[in-house]
Parts: sequence; structure tokens; C-alpha cells
Amino acid sequence: MPLAPGSRLGPYEIASPLGAGGMGEVWRARDSKLNRDVAIKVLPASLAGDARSMTRFEREAQLLAALNHPNIAALYGLEDSGAQPALVMELVEGETLADRIRRGPVAVAEAVAIARQICDALEAAHAKGIIHRDLKPANVKLTPEGQVKVLDFGLAKALEPEAGVSAAAAGTGHDSPTLSLAATRAGVILGTAGYMSPEQARGVPADKRSDIWAFGVLLYELLTGRLTFAGETVADTLAAVLKTDPDFAALPADTPAPLRRLLRRCLQRDRKKRLHDIADARLELELEPEPLLPAGADAAARRAWRTIVPWAVAGALALAIPVLLWFNRPRGTTDPLAVRFELLPPEGMRFTDAGHSVSPDGRLLLIHAMLDGSTETSLYLRALNAPNYRLLPGATNGRYAEFSADSRRFVFLSADNKVKRFELETGTASTVCAGAASVRGFSWSSRDVILIGSNAGPIVSVPAAGGTPSPVTQLDTAAGETGHGFPGFLPDGRFFLYSAFRPGQADIVLADLERKSAPKRLLTIQGGKALFASDADLSRALILYRAENTLQAVGFDARRHVVTSAPFTLIENLVLAQRGQLPAYASTPAKVMMVNARLAESAPTELALLNRKGERLAILSRQNEPNWGHPEFSADDRLLLGDRAGADDRGSRDLWTLDLTRNVATRITFGPGSESTGIFAPDGRRVYFTGSSRGGASGIFSAPADGSGEPVLVRKGNFHHLGISPDGKQIAFEVGGPGSANEIGLLTLAQPDRAETLIGGVFWKSWPQFSPNGKWLAFASQETSRVEIYVQSHPPGNGKWRVTSNGGSLARWRRDGKELVIHEGNGRFVSVEVRERNGSLEFGAPQPLFEANINTYATAQYWAMTGDAQRFALHVAPEVMKGAVQRPPSMSVLLDWLPGVNR
Repeated sequence: MPLAPGSRLGPYEIASPLGAGGMGEVWRARDSKLNRDVAIKVLPASLAGDARSMTRFEREAQLLAALNHPNIAALYGLEDSGAQPALVMELVEGETLADRIRRGPVAVAEAVAIARQICDALEAAHAKGIIHRDLKPANVKLTPEGQVKVLDFGLAKALEPEAGVSAAAAGTGHDSPTLSLAATRAGVILGTAGYMSPEQARGVPADKRSDIWAFGVLLYELLTGRLTFAGETVADTLAAVLKTDPDFAALPADTPAPLRRLLRRCLQRDRKKRLHDIADARLELELEPEPLLPAGADAAARRAWRTIVPWAVAGALALAIPVLLWFNRPRGTTDPLAVRFELLPPEGMRFTDAGHSVSPDGRLLLIHAMLDGSTETSLYLRALNAPNYRLLPGATNGRYAEFSADSRRFVFLSADNKVKRFELETGTASTVCAGAASVRGFSWSSRDVILIGSNAGPIVSVPAAGGTPSPVTQLDTAAGETGHGFPGFLPDGRFFLYSAFRPGQADIVLADLERKSAPKRLLTIQGGKALFASDADLSRALILYRAENTLQAVGFDARRHVVTSAPFTLIENLVLAQRGQLPAYASTPAKVMMVNARLAESAPTELALLNRKGERLAILSRQNEPNWGHPEFSADDRLLLGDRAGADDRGSRDLWTLDLTRNVATRITFGPGSESTGIFAPDGRRVYFTGSSRGGASGIFSAPADGSGEPVLVRKGNFHHLGISPDGKQIAFEVGGPGSANEIGLLTLAQPDRAETLIGGVFWKSWPQFSPNGKWLAFASQETSRVEIYVQSHPPGNGKWRVTSNGGSLARWRRDGKELVIHEGNGRFVSVEVRERNGSLEFGAPQPLFEANINTYATAQYWAMTGDAQRFALHVAPEVMKGAVQRPPSMSVLLDWLPGVNR
């Protein structure tokens, strides 16, 4: 009986068709016993009618079911309760490589990452004597996490009658059907024409070298985006396989020489001359011991590549002249000397502030980068002695990546707020545990223990293999601690540093994983991350941290666990990351450090008032004046509220207002707290803000807008980005939630001790903004792979809409509620028409408004808009730089940088 949606096959309820080919139809089905979705492949009816063939097939299927590998789609079983036998297989979500190739060539780094996983799958199968025989783009899937899954492994052999058959099949492209099992018995031709090895095309029995040929064809098509062998008919395609060489000139110019050599070795027609084992292909694709050299490198260059000190090569590859960088010479230190060069991001990308990492062996860099015009973060791996980046698709939109102690793996926080480990050898990611509240950093010890920091809780530990996290620190709430973040193991894997956050500052604390005795407080810093760095024998060790725009250090005795020197400056002019966060910097005991550090004048920014065309109307704060963060207009558009650097030296921020008609600035709060994200009450008389006034508890505060009174604590807690209802009675806020990235909560000012969750879930969400009539709430959320703008009813339950599809960090309502202005990213602003009909909303397509020349490392996404949507306050590059072609922001890499510290 033919299958159809709703029909049953044993315990499986058929849901929908997935595809069809020469080896049968494929359906999505629901396993009623195990409560999971599966793929059902219905095999040719002729198989069930031949008892001998069925017996042989069952024997082959048992062998295939024994394959257990993360890059091979699993075979669960054989179901023969109907007229036709059917295979029950793992349901793999995602696109096929055929779909991916149709969009064009794949970047070299991404193609290599995919190819390595295919190699791993073939190697595992070949080790069990199983050959695929029909490897093609349509039989390889990429999951949403970037994991490769090879489908239909060995089915060609399982379906092959002992006497051999031959047939034709329509189509010759990436996802052409497998040649079917009908027609003559002159010779065995089984597979897909464009991916058959020459021996398969001739009807010669296939061995594992046929898979190596198909692997070469697939890799060629990934790199070129075109068919390797093509013809109008199957016969023409088979003729091309047998007689025509691939056009290697079509490979991208940046294809490394070893990759070109690998392709030629895989695509040798004489299988005696072909690469004999897929493991050799995997070794060619490894980053080590020999990097992938650029095309055109001659023999002398190769010899030099193997012998030149990797540090010197890294400088040359960065296309920068290594310069000698002298650190300051504070008392108690020697004259340190380091080589410094600038590392550019992958082409078309820019570095982000999601966290970078250096491997403990000092050979690899983990780099977070973002495509210009996108809000999606990608993670790249780069060897210091190699010219190319390797894209890690399984860690897209990940944060806080940190290497394991053996430099072979790393841990990161995924986009869906899970703690995951990534295996560099296989290119696969797996879940360790659910993310804690407001995760702030990881550390992975030599004992395979992972520490997880939090902005709103203690440090927890979890086995690297996975498990349930357990606390290893305890918040000292009496001292005002709000969280313990950025853990960092010492080399012994037992002692670790962490930051104990307090309002406006943090204590750097040393703790013992084995003894839960009182931790040792080493020093107090402005806040953020501290790093331990030492030489191999621990004779020199430092603790690094940020103070204002400098990178500071203190000497540290790693054996006695005491600070041994006064603070001194390592690097000046650190560049602030987006959103005002700390700059990214990473270090390792192996004398390698990378940091976002540039001359201050190379990243100028000023707060300007623009019109709807993006033209400057006025400069509100020039580049040599204190920078205004989180600007907000008052309801009458007369005042601009913002936070500026405070009076103390701990990096605190105070609230100010600027009277736009008189150009007079008034200070509202006074240190040593740190205030930010303020908003005006609708009547303009008071402001509400988040932070920690006068060094006390963190929370939401209220203060007179004219600065005449003391701030009053409204509600205690760690809150961010506020929105106020038009009647001034409710405040929506962003807050870290247990087990989630962020939540949007609601506070009624008449009952501030009570709060409710407006928008929960595991996805990051921020910037709540009430509509002028109070019936709708706009916010940013990462429910998809990137941050977009959404609107939902207030109270919830009367509709929710996704407004953007090209990214969006903050949306603001026009005073009449008929327009939303949205910052998509990189200074691009769009306008969206809003129509309210019958208690519901309709949205127009986003229309370009203007594009501002913002600075990536300024608080670029923080901007304000007047109620009539005619004027905008945001940080832009000075007018003289407008239209100038600027070099993308680089990362400074320091080698042999560790200074000597007298004991």
C-alpha cells in the first residue's frame, strides 16, 4: 500500500514526504513508541519479492546499523510490516550541500571545515569495511548547528543484487537521483552519474577509493559552486567522468596549494595513483603540523615556512611590519620587549566584543567576527603560523569561547543559552549543560572541569563531559556582591581566579576548588575580567586587568598566591567595544596575547544631532569631551539625558541632562556609583535609571530631573535598558533570568516590591519600548539566528509580530504611534509604517531612512529620537572622516610580551 500523510507503517505515523530518488521514497514520520521524529525510506517493491535479495539486504542493513558516528545519520532499523520494506533512519534537519552549493562557492575555511567532517565520517565507515558508493551533495546535510551528517551510508551496497545491474536515470546535477536498479545486467553501474568514480562508470566493483573520488568531486564543487562533471544526458556526464579533467583554474585564487594538491590526488582516474585512504585527506586538511599555504607558494617558500619561527611568520602573514613595543617601566619590573603586529579580521568581517581566546599552547586563536551589515556573530579559528581563518559553523552566535587546557577543544555559550563544548578535531558541538543565569565567562581545567561565571549568581562547576552544575563559590551579599564571573584556572587545575562583582567595581578573588574555605581577595578593580599569565615554570606570573582605557598588571607569586608588585601599565589606549563593554583581550601562559588596542585618535567619535537624511544639525559632544552614553530625549524634546564619566577613577558613570535650547549641561547624580540607561518620566520632572547610586545596591533608581535631590532606590536588582509607559505608572526592564539569556519584566511603580515577567524564554531580548498609547511593546529578541525587532500587545495575549528580517537592535516609536524607526546595524536606520486596525497592528516593509558614519567601537547602537522622528542623537565619526575609506579595526597580537617582575 503506498504511503500517504496520516497512514501508519507499524508504530510509525507518516507525516509528510521528504523526497524521492533511485533508492526509494523518503517520508517524515512519528515514532509513537519512542516519541521522536524519524525518516522512513520505502525501498523498491522488487526487493520484497525476492527472498534471497531480502535476506542479503537484511544482512547488509545490520552492518550499517552498527555505524555510530556523529557525522553519519544513524540507521535505526528495518520495518517490513507492509508490502514494501522500509528503513527507519535518523531525521536530520537542515539544508543539503546541494542547497548550499546552489547559493554559490563556499569560502575556503568553511569548505575545509565541512570536508574534514566528511572525512571523519568516511574514515569511520571504511574502518568497518563499509563503502558509501553514492556520496554526493544531496546525501550530505548541514544541521543548523553546523554539523555535517552523511546520509544513505552503504545503501548502494545493501541494495545491490549479487549479479549486478545497470540503468539510466534522468538528471546529472548536484542532487541527481541515484541510478536505479532496473535494466540490464551487463555490468554494475550504481550511483549518481556526476559523482561516480571512473571504475564505477565502467562497471568495475567499487572499493573505498571510489568514495575518495566522490569526496574530491564534492570538495571541488564546494569551492567553485559549479559541477565538476556535467553533460546534457547521463551518457554525456559519464563520458566526462571517463575522459575530461576538472577545470582546476576555476578554483578560487586563495585556494591554498595543499588543498589544490589534495584535489588532484583525489581525482586521479587511475585508482592506483589516487589517494589510497581518506585518513590521508583528513591529515592534509588539518591545521597542523603544516598550515595550508597560499596558492603559488614555491618550493623555497615551503621550506622556509617549515623552518621560520612561527611568531615571525605570523607577523608577515598579518601584512604588518612587526614593531617593537616598549611597555611602561614601573618600579619593580625589568624592561620588557615584545613583538607586536596587527591582525585583520576575515575579509568582509569585523571583530566583535563576544570574547576572544588564545589556546594554552599559544598556537591557536579563537576570533569572534561579524559580517558587515549583519547581526550574526561567527567564530573563527586561526593558527598563528597560518594565513587563513577556519570558520566554525557549529558555534554561530556563540559567546565567551574559552579553550580547554589541552588546546584541542573549547567551551562556549550558544545562541539558545546552552553551555556547549566544541571538538576541533571533528568540528562538532555537543551540550554540556543549560546556561546559568546571565553567564559571564568560562574556564576549562586540566582536570576536565568547566567553571561557569555569572553576573547574577555564584561560580558553578560541571564535568566537561556534561552533567548538572554545582556551586563552588558563595555570594557575599553583605558586601554587596551581585555575581561571580570570568573564572580562570591556574595551571594546576585546582586554584582559580574570579571577579566578585560589586556596584561599580569588582574584587579579584582566588579560590580553591578542593577546599571551600574562605577565598583570598587579591585586589580591587574597576570591574570585568582578570587574567592569569605566566611562563612555563611559573617563575614569572602576572594578573592582568583593565583600568579605564589601560591594561594594568600586578606581579603574582603563583606558588604562595600573593600579589608581589604595585600595579603597572602594560598597554594604553584600549578601544572600548560596542555597547560600552570592556575591550576584548586574551592571554595565555605561552607568551601570546591579543587585545583590541589602537591609538585613541584612530577611533574618534562625537555625539551629533542628525535629521532624517542623516545630515548633521549640531555637534552635542565632540571627540575630546566626555562621551555621552545611552542618550534619551524628554517628552518635550527640550532635554537630552545621558550618562558620562564620573568624578572618581573607577570608571563610574553619572547622569547628566543637556538643555538643547541653551546648550547647558546639568549633572543629576554624583559618584561613586555607576548610573546608566536612564529615561525621563512622561512629565519630565523625574528620571529613572539603572545602576548603583553612591556605591550602594544595584537596582532601578529615581531622581529629580533637575538634580535637586538624592536618588531613591525603587527596586533592588541587576537591571538594564528601561522603558516607561505613557501614563508613567509602569516600567519595563531587561533583566537576567534563571536559565535564560534575558527576560523583559514589568514593574508597577505603585507596588515596586512586585514585578512580573512580560517576555520570558531562553532567547536574548532587550530594549522594551512602550507605544504612545501604551497598548503595544516593541523589543529586540534573538528568537531567530540574529537579533530582530518584535512588537507584542500590552498586556500580552492580543498578538505578536516580527517587524524586521534584516536585523535590528533598537526600535523607537513616533509620538503618534504610526511609525517605528529602527537601527538595523552598522549605522543603517529604517522606517516602518504602523497601522492599527480593529485592535490589531499591520506593519509596512522597512524603508531606508539614512546611513550614519558610526564608529563600531563606540556606543553606536545607543541613540535617541525626538517624538516627531525628525531629529536623532547618536555617536558618529567626525565630519572630516565622512566618506573616507577606513581600514577595518584590527586586533593587536603581542608575542614574547611577558615582562619580568622582581620578587
